[in-house]
Amino acid sequence: RRAASSGHERWAAEDLRIFGQAAFEGVGLPAGDAALVARCLVHADLRAQAGHGIQRLPIYNKRLRAKVVNPKPQIRVERTSPSAVAVDGDDGMGFVV
Repeated sequence: RRAASSGHERWAAEDLRIFGQAAFEGVGLPAGDAALVARCLVHADLRAQAGHGIQRLPIYNKRLRAKVVNPKPQIRVERTSPSAVAVDGDDGMGFVV
């Protein structure tokens, strides 16, 4: 980490991914899913899409703590057709579903 001219701290992408993964594991997301979500958030930041990046971590964790999001969803394909499927994500994290 180092201070940026804006007064905010700058983190190396890998450090931020590790931090995000630990934060998600801390609210019950399995390690593999926590790693996936953290990696996607950091990737968004690296592509200059901050609104979809790590700044989302607090709201996602709040939703997990409030049980609005299921940390261990039972994902099922409910219906298929020649060109589409319907997936029941069981209120899981969208990144995982």
